Amino acid sequence: MTTMIDRVLAVSSVVGLAPGLFQLSMQGPGLAVWWLLPFCVLQGVVVLGMVVQATRRRPFRPWAGAFAVLTLVAVSTFPSAAPPVLVGPQPFLWWQVGLAVVCAGLWRGIGAGVGYGVLLAAAWTVARTTPAGGATGLTIAAAEGVFGVVAGIVIAVVARGMLDSAVAADARAREVSAVELRQAVEKALAEERARLDQLIHDDVMTTLAAAAHSTEATTGRATALLARHTLAVIDARPEASADGVLSVSVLARLVEQTVRRVSPDVVLVERVDVGAALSPVPSAVAGSVLTALREAVRNTVHHAQARRTEVELRAGLRAGTLHLVVRVVDDGRGFDLTAVAADRFGVRGSMLEACRRVGVRPRLRTAPGRGTEFELGWSGSAVAPERVVVVPPGADDRLPVDFPTGQFVAAVWAAVGVGVGVGLVTFGSLESPPAVLTGMVVVLLATYLVLAPYDGLRLPLGVTVVVVALEVALALLMTQAVVRYDQPDVLHWHTFPADLVMVVLVVRGRPGWAVGALLAVEAGITWTCITSGLGWGGLLRAGSGQVLVVAVVILVTRVLRAISRRQVVLRSQEDAALDASARQHVALVQRALWMADLRAQSRSVLERLSEGTGPVPVGLRQEALLVEATLRESLVARNVMSDELAVLTEDARRRGVDVRLVDSRSTALPPRLGTVLLDVVRRSLATSSVARLVVRLAPEDGELAASVLTEDSVGTRLVRIDAFGVLTTSEVETRGA
Repeated sequence: MTTMIDRVLAVSSVVGLAPGLFQLSMQGPGLAVWWLLPFCVLQGVVVLGMVVQATRRRPFRPWAGAFAVLTLVAVSTFPSAAPPVLVGPQPFLWWQVGLAVVCAGLWRGIGAGVGYGVLLAAAWTVARTTPAGGATGLTIAAAEGVFGVVAGIVIAVVARGMLDSAVAADARAREVSAVELRQAVEKALAEERARLDQLIHDDVMTTLAAAAHSTEATTGRATALLARHTLAVIDARPEASADGVLSVSVLARLVEQTVRRVSPDVVLVERVDVGAALSPVPSAVAGSVLTALREAVRNTVHHAQARRTEVELRAGLRAGTLHLVVRVVDDGRGFDLTAVAADRFGVRGSMLEACRRVGVRPRLRTAPGRGTEFELGWSGSAVAPERVVVVPPGADDRLPVDFPTGQFVAAVWAAVGVGVGVGLVTFGSLESPPAVLTGMVVVLLATYLVLAPYDGLRLPLGVTVVVVALEVALALLMTQAVVRYDQPDVLHWHTFPADLVMVVLVVRGRPGWAVGALLAVEAGITWTCITSGLGWGGLLRAGSGQVLVVAVVILVTRVLRAISRRQVVLRSQEDAALDASARQHVALVQRALWMADLRAQSRSVLERLSEGTGPVPVGLRQEALLVEATLRESLVARNVMSDELAVLTEDARRRGVDVRLVDSRSTALPPRLGTVLLDVVRRSLATSSVARLVVRLAPEDGELAASVLTEDSVGTRLVRIDAFGVLTTSEVETRGA
């Protein structure tokens, strides 16, 4: 959105300079070369820089500041470079005055724009009173300077309001999209997890529990039949769709979940450019990346003996292409890659060959004693997924919530006041005083009607008709008050107030009526030019400004309404307006990982059970009981469970330790608390005499986050962990030697 506005303002800046080119062609030959050549070069560079920056989607405000500074210097030095007699009614720089104020306001804000305008008005007044500037009287010169500056301030308020509203809208878009995308992903994953939990509970755990209690041949054969059925159910689960896509934002969320699932100790670094967040990643690529990432993190956690493990996700756009990189780096013991056996499926299958098959570029660098770095790279199209967003009714009836409406109204009234003031100051140079005074009343009444608050932004039809009629009346009155349009523009005090009324008509949803008012004003100017002998050349000079203003404001208003619609949509959009991949493919990709975990945990036991023809052996019953306990904890204590904790608890149970995990949270445990808790469990289980371990997660709204109760031959100890990760240890019971 901000890019589109930058482009509109940059193009408007170029078009706004066009009327001054004709006067420059007349005055240029008389200007000193030492002044004209640097000015033209610098002016061309600055204007071209504004257009190029806007075209390349980069901020052009510094270039706008350069335009403002150049204009102020040019106006201040113009008399020293111009001939003694001015050619034309005004220096050609007049067409830059208002535009320079707009640029200053965009550069440093409205306050700075007003301060700059005061300096520019003073410089213009001084230049106009010199012979080279036209030897205009002080009153006319000052009126011109103030009039041009005030016109620029009004436009600057609109332009700055557009940019600020667009920046706010873009920021809200990112925030709302991030929050709602996370919610949509969580919802999709929760639904898929619920289906998987049902499978684990109804089939896998039931089979394992039956096996743990099977001591007879009859029950053994029944258990074998049940195990074969369970294996068939597991294998029947569909994989992710090969032609689906995930956005980078969704993939980043899955990377986080995958890493946290393995161990909370792993450091996760995410560097995703804003522009790359919605770029698509094929489901097959995402699945291979996640599978390889999980295998790499598991290897470093279980085997590398690393003090620090870091996972980094980078995504950026270069030349219209998405570049995705996932790295796993540890400072562990490393290994000799050439010595890895061909049948080591984890490294060669999951981490290397499977990635290459879908176009992912894997790179594994390691050496004994030097740690391990595993990197996955992928490049693809950066076209973002399409979104279908329904615009709610009434979205066009309001300005963006951050638009400075108060400043705009105040600036319009100030500009109209200056226009009327100029008319009073130059009263003696105008014809038909009654027509001038009536015109001033008409201008004030029309301004009040278009700015008055109504039920909505859209101007009521009856009021619109009256305002346009007043514009027609003003045009008729000015044909009596202004006899020629080759006089200084400041004498035509009515033109800018009339322009402002037409601007507000467009802003308030009546562009067609504004064009009608424009035709009336142009008809009055045409009549004056024809009857005074100025002809079509005079009409082009006197009437082109109004046409340009109305055309630009229609374009600007379309941008404002686009911002407004976007803000309304951000408040009302639901999952259906989110990234489609969050609804269509994320659950399938995650399902593949979860099913792979389930197969890794239970397939070996289930296959051996399915082959039985008699009583289940004691060792197999014990192993089934251990796996059943781990799966049960994955259901009832998911917020505390991780791969590393599962390995620790299974090893402890094999030693006869009674391990229980109790989870009272409804959300995942923060990584910082997970790391502290895992460290406490490690130290507790490191004692060879430990007999019982109870880990409890407290609800989120209390001061206590978790507790670990350990019982051994010495006694019973309780470690409390608060919400900040601070430990408190107490002895519950002490036994004698």
